[in-house]
Amino acid sequence: MRSYLLFNALFFLSFAITAQSGELASYCNQQFDFCIHYPESLFNKKTDLNNGEGVVLSSASGDIQLEILGITNINDWTTKDIYYFKFEEILTMHPSNRLLNAKIEPEFAIVESIINKERKYFEIRMRDGYYISMNLKVPEYFSELDYQHLLSQIGLANAALEE
Repeated sequence: MRSYLLFNALFFLSFAITAQSGELASYCNQQFDFCIHYPESLFNKKTDLNNGEGVVLSSASGDIQLEILGITNINDWTTKDIYYFKFEEILTMHPSNRLLNAKIEPEFAIVESIINKERKYFEIRMRDGYYISMNLKVPEYFSELDYQHLLSQIGLANAALEE
């Protein structure tokens, strides 16, 4: 147990150091015409999704994941529809699941939550006929400083974040 805690402490210390000095890489989706930048040193495993809609990026240990998708909006869903479809039931399934923050606008939605002891950041951007989805998952015990720093490094390379 003690070595596990030491390993986690060293991992997060090394993450903080490499994330500050690491280079940003970009994932570009030609099918949906967007690019997302992310810290290359943290996400060293890449799994392309078969349908060409996106990618799943993972840390070496697999406990940090970033899923990036372009999704055809064939049902003409709004950001509220997507929020209720994706989160309403999950947040009420277990008492430890909780909503931390939600901002739902017609053009975008950002939701932060704790689900199954993982901190999750979910962002969608609406476009004509499709939407862009980013799902970040980190362990619940991930420090707030490292979490905020990681969020500052991930984002759409060709679109400003509306606040």
